[in-house]
Amino acid sequence: TMCVIGLSLMGAGLVLIGISEILFVLFVGLAFSGMALGLLMPTINEMVVSASDVNNRTVAVGGMTSVVFLGQFMSPVVSEPVKNITSYASSFIIFGFILFSMALYRKSKA
Repeated sequence: TMCVIGLSLMGAGLVLIGISEILFVLFVGLAFSGMALGLLMPTINEMVVSASDVNNRTVAVGGMTSVVFLGQFMSPVVSEPVKNITSYASSFIIFGFILFSMALYRKSKA
């Protein structure tokens, strides 16, 4: 449930950033994205810890941390071609809808 809420908030934040024409809407989108990150990070951490064996928890959490940093590294590699084909605003909207669809997928599996 928290994953669905977090992914939905992140999607809403990115869409708001993409459609913002005034600073207030941009700040609301950034706030949504920040709240989503605050929900998702501990939720994913708890999922990893609870899914791993007591003897392998440090490796599992280390792997999760590595994947988070790998995602931050790969973000411009993935988003730059989308931005080049469309625009900055459109790329935020596209990735926002991708996050919404991830939330719907996660909700259907719950």
